[in-house]
This record gives sequence, C-alpha cells and structure tokens, in this order.
Amino acid sequence: MKSLIPSTLTWRDRHKVNPWLFPLPSELARDPGAIGHFLRGIPEELLRDADRCPDPWCELISNRVLMVGRLPELFSACASVLPAALNLTRKVYSRGRWVERSKTANTPAECEDVIRNLFPSMWRAGAGSLRNAAANEGAEMLSEFEKREGKLVKMIQKKYGKAAAIPGTTPTAESLRRNRPIEYLLLTGWIRCGCSGDPGLMFYSDRALADLFSLLDWDGFQVDSDGVNSEQIEQLRGRLGLRKANEKIPYTTGVRMSPKTGIIELNAQDAKLAASEWTNPPLQLRCRIELSGRLLYGGAPD
Repeated sequence: MKSLIPSTLTWRDRHKVNPWLFPLPSELARDPGAIGHFLRGIPEELLRDADRCPDPWCELISNRVLMVGRLPELFSACASVLPAALNLTRKVYSRGRWVERSKTANTPAECEDVIRNLFPSMWRAGAGSLRNAAANEGAEMLSEFEKREGKLVKMIQKKYGKAAAIPGTTPTAESLRRNRPIEYLLLTGWIRCGCSGDPGLMFYSDRALADLFSLLDWDGFQVDSDGVNSEQIEQLRGRLGLRKANEKIPYTTGVRMSPKTGIIELNAQDAKLAASEWTNPPLQLRCRIELSGRLLYGGAPD
C-alpha cells in the first residue's frame, strides 16, 4: 500500500539533496583538507566505483584491498554521518517514535495512524518538497496530499489565523541550529570543516572539540561555553553515533585562541604518528563558523 510515509533513503539519495553533508568519495578526494589527503592515496577507479553504489562508504569498508592501516576506521567515520543526521532530526522534528513506526506500518489503519501524526510537522517544514514527492508518485498520491493539506490548512486558520497557515516551501534546519547548536556543528563539520583545508571534526580529540566549542561566541544561543567539557562532547557523539577517524591517535589534540589575534590555533604536535601520516596540518582554524545568521568565529586569514 502506497502512503505518505517517508521511505528509507540511501547515502546517494541524500547526496542529491545535501551534497555537502553527504559527499561522494571522489568529491572528497579533491578536498584540500585531511579527508582529501587520505582519499587521494586510493586509486581513482575504486572511488568512482564506490560513488555509484547506494552506500559508498559501506562499499569501501567491504573492499578487502582497502582493509589496511586506518582506512576502515576513516570510512566508518564518514558513514556515521548518515545515522547521526537521522538521530538528530528525529530528536527535533519527529513526534515520539513515529518515524520508526512508519517503517513497520503494514495495515491501512497503521499507515493512517502514522500519517496523521507525521504529516503536520513534515508539511510545516517543507510543504513544497512534500508536494513534489507526492506528485512524483502519481496523480492519486498528489490528490491524497492535497486533501490532507486542505484539511490541515483549515484547522490551522481556524485556530491561529491565516498567517499561521503559510508553510515553509523548503525544509529548514533552523530548529536544529537553535535547539541543538553544538550537535548541529558536530554533524555538519564532521567530515570536513569549511573549504579552506581545515581538518574535519572527526579528526579531533574530545578535549580538542570541547576547547573549540568553548572558544566560540555563543551570544544568542543557550550554550554555556564555560560548561563545555570533553565528557559532554563524548556523550553527544555517542548519542548521535558519530565515529572518530582515528579514535586512539587523533590528529588535532588541542585547541586554543591567541590572545593577541583572536585566532583559534590547532595543536597536532602531540600526535607523532599523525604528523608522520599528514606532514603539513594547518596550525590555525581558517574557516568561518556561522549559525542562524550569527558569526561564532571569523576564521584565520588564508
């Protein structure tokens, strides 16, 4: 039975929607940062073959030729972004366990129960995208969408007025940015941090991550920068399911801010093995960090 229930999407499906958060291996090989440095050591044909798979990182993990050194751990760290994104969005957007229940709904009554609980929040987040998805399924699905949309709009107008019945045309992550700012930054900067070659947050130790977040300007957000610590970061990572690129020997082991310049400096000197594998890590954080239109860190000059 077809219904307006979100289906399970692969990494490639999500890459089409958000190529920055869900990049393909061959794209990352061109990145000037740490992830590009390691992926450029893999033959291009293997990366392109992985690109064509529904889940490229799982394909690379299962490739016996690449089961050497720390590559499997690196691939697992990249792959962990998808379940982490799902975990985070479910915390903010879904109602209870309705997304999970949608995967096991079989009878018309079960499907109707799930749709009734999920449709309002999905419509408010991105009515345009939801309409397009329904239209792609055919005229019958589009008609079902319009019927439910009409009922929902009438209900909202009756309770809150006409202005409240104007939905978002595209999905927005504003609720994530406002309600879970640290988790949002962890997720979006996990594989790569900006476009200037800064290492992704998966290359940091938990202590370095705590130091980094404590140095950001959190004015306007409900974040106590003095209270950010490595234990908190470890718990947030664990709940999201984000995995490190090198759990035992992180490449960025410390973070501090220069009192003279206000520039965040990165310390990779403690990791001898890291220095031998990546000979020229950046010593300053060059990317700008912004959230909900606010600048948390201006970045170092290139």
